[in-house]
Formats: sequence, structure tokens, C-alpha cells
Amino acid sequence: MAYNVDYKTSAFKDLKRLSLLDSKNIISSIDNILVFSPGKDKELKGKKFKGFYSYRVNDYRVIYIIEHDVSLIYVIAISHRKEVYKLLDRRI
Repeated sequence: MAYNVDYKTSAFKDLKRLSLLDSKNIISSIDNILVFSPGKDKELKGKKFKGFYSYRVNDYRVIYIIEHDVSLIYVIAISHRKEVYKLLDRRI
């Protein structure tokens, strides 16, 4: 069963900051892989990040939350692997 994907407004802004090729690769990967197997990725550690997952697409990370009861993946942040966790810390 495929999950639906919803993006936080700031995640759309994150995509706009990336190159067109990187943005297309990330969206394609989310739509063709992540929606069929959410939660099999790295779950973030620490009290603050409980319930958040990180999905790897090349050098980028997609940080998301899963809502199983409504089959929804909610994308919070998308950024380079060196910056994404600091970005997430500012958003939550």
C-alpha cells in the first residue's frame, strides 16, 4: 500500500534552493520508493527528534514523519546531509 505525501511549506522552499536535477531526483525518489516503504530508514535519536525519520537521496536527506493511521508521510525538511539536522533543529 502506498502512502500519500504532504510537504511542509518550508520543505518546498528547501527544494527550490537545490538545483533542478537534485530536486527532480529527490521528488522522484520520494514518489517511487519512499511511499512504498516508509519507516525502514534511519529513525532519528534523542527526545527532541522522536518520531522523525531520515531518508537518504545521494548527499541529501529528507526528514519526515509518518502518520500510519491516515497513510501519510509528512516531509519536514530537505537539505544537504551536513546541514539538514541543524535546519531541523531550528524548525521544531
